[in-house]
Amino acid sequence: MNSKWNDRIKSCIAYLNSRRKYLWAAVAAVAAYTLLGFFLAPWLVKNGAIDVVRENYNAELRLAKVEINPFILSLRIKGLELDDPAGAATARAAEIFVNFQLSSLFRWAWTFDEFRVTAPELFVARDDSGNLNLAYLIDRPTDQASNEEDASLTRLLIFDFAIEDGAVGWNDDMPVEPVKTRFGPINIGIHELNTLPQRSGQQTILITTESRGTLSWTGSLQLNPLKSVAHASIKGSHFPLTSAYIRHETGFDIVEGNADVELDYTIDTMADGSLSASVDNFNLAFNDVVVNTFSGQAESSERDLEVFRLPLVRLIDGKLRWPERTVSLASLSIDDTLVSLYRDASGLLNIDRRSSDQITDTASVDEDVADDSKGDGSSRSGNLRSIIWRWDYKITA
Repeated sequence: MNSKWNDRIKSCIAYLNSRRKYLWAAVAAVAAYTLLGFFLAPWLVKNGAIDVVRENYNAELRLAKVEINPFILSLRIKGLELDDPAGAATARAAEIFVNFQLSSLFRWAWTFDEFRVTAPELFVARDDSGNLNLAYLIDRPTDQASNEEDASLTRLLIFDFAIEDGAVGWNDDMPVEPVKTRFGPINIGIHELNTLPQRSGQQTILITTESRGTLSWTGSLQLNPLKSVAHASIKGSHFPLTSAYIRHETGFDIVEGNADVELDYTIDTMADGSLSASVDNFNLAFNDVVVNTFSGQAESSERDLEVFRLPLVRLIDGKLRWPERTVSLASLSIDDTLVSLYRDASGLLNIDRRSSDQITDTASVDEDVADDSKGDGSSRSGNLRSIIWRWDYKITA
């Protein structure tokens, strides 16, 4: 029995000795692959990316650390910083992690098991001439742009794509009074982000504004051809940003209020290549909206006065169909609206010059108009209660 085992061991040793060169070659290849993957490849990626950004965009890219695992085909970038040609910050990211899949060879598509960006921040700005700071990334060389336009959509499949705790800073110097705000945190999760034909993915997007309002989107998206079914909503306070753009032009400032909007939509590509769209369950509510006059002069002795108070406006169950061009609405209600008006001795109707706490008379709008017809320069506060419209409207071509 022992002799048989000894014979087998000797034969195995002889077999290995005869192929020693191949074994050492395999070991050397694995060692070289390990060294190149863990040490040389990160250096090449880091310096190559920095050179490409500098040569093509005249911008500065910094990468604190690049890690590559050649066995699981992963790339990890830590501390990404991108500055524009003038040296101002364009983008930051705490970490980018990418896990490539060899199944790309069988799908004929760039395939990634995971693509995750942690704590990215994008700095977007517009100067007083209307120039966007990101223009240097968009204005590419003409030959490169034309080549990309001629190319078909790159085949891509990312099983899990995520942006975690992101933010976008917006600085706009074009309005009379510069606007500066921040959107964040931004969280995006996409399962099966892809450009493959007839294959959709599931997405969830949640964005929080500086005033704690939220924008959310949940649904499916197919890019080739375009098809999407989703639910979208906007909730909370978004009026401060809106008012910052319109108050100098209109003379009115929306100082309080929330807006809640939600809808379900479907977008599909028809056989002839045109798009069809439908919107259902469109619900909108404006709550506790207060509008003041806006003088635009910080040193002005005149107080900005309240001219409009809207406790509730509700639009219920709106629908839209395209290309049929039809719009329908179940109901529109307006509750307890307060409007302060003034008509001077010449008969011109204007905004009430007094503050709301000075107004003691409260009457209906009809009573105010009748009272003002005397031309005595009096003021009234109109209170509009619980008006409800139910209508169905069709847009014609």
